[in-house]
Amino acid sequence: MLVTAPLVRWAAPTVAAHLPAGAPLALRDYSVLGTVRHHWWVTATSAVLGAASHLGWDAFTHAGVDGGRIAVPALHAGALTTKLAEAARRHDRAYRESLRARFGVTADPA
Repeated sequence: MLVTAPLVRWAAPTVAAHLPAGAPLALRDYSVLGTVRHHWWVTATSAVLGAASHLGWDAFTHAGVDGGRIAVPALHAGALTTKLAEAARRHDRAYRESLRARFGVTADPA
């Protein structure tokens, strides 16, 4: 961040001059990054808040962050795929049983 922020501010006016004008994005307006500067403490505070919120969110969604426990298991990256796999197994089991009940057919996997 300490290297890229000055680089972006230095290049912004030149790059923005070559971007398309108008439309909803107003890309040429990014040239103002070359002239407007925040105080150093605004950037530092933003970096600290960003890092803290990132770690906080990771504590909810990744088991390795806080010693192996997940505060909200439904937010875990593997929770959805596990639930989908369980639903597929239940559906498959119900389908096989419905075939067995209707037709006396055994549709067990080989």
